[in-house]
Amino acid sequence: MTDLEIRLIPLDLVNQFMTLARRHIEAGLVHTDMSYDQVRVFLANGSWHLLIALDSEKNLVGAYTLGVNNGPNDRTATIVTAGGRGLASQSSFDQVCEIAKSLGATKIQCLAQPAGARLFSRVGLVERAILMEKRLWVES
Repeated sequence: MTDLEIRLIPLDLVNQFMTLARRHIEAGLVHTDMSYDQVRVFLANGSWHLLIALDSEKNLVGAYTLGVNNGPNDRTATIVTAGGRGLASQSSFDQVCEIAKSLGATKIQCLAQPAGARLFSRVGLVERAILMEKRLWVES
């Protein structure tokens, strides 16, 4: 696969790109309990950022959603969703890191299933913890 071009979509254009990126966003939601509509709200209100992946012919072949939060020691960019082809390549990840830096991030992280973690470990992400959870409120 040739290198992809990763672009940050400005907030005022997010709604125009949501339809084009929908299937890639949904692909990144497979192992979460979030819906596309929930992600759309976070993107539309500017809480998260939409990044799209374009191939050499400018076809949209993937999308990331990125959240950026301040902590006590770092401003952390979190890859919330990633769906599409070639997103875990070194070139694509380097571009995502540069975009994250442009948003003020000092580090980047993502939550991944084992297969995704193996892919992202190839571009320099290291395992810091294992997430475990239990739902406290169960709908009856």
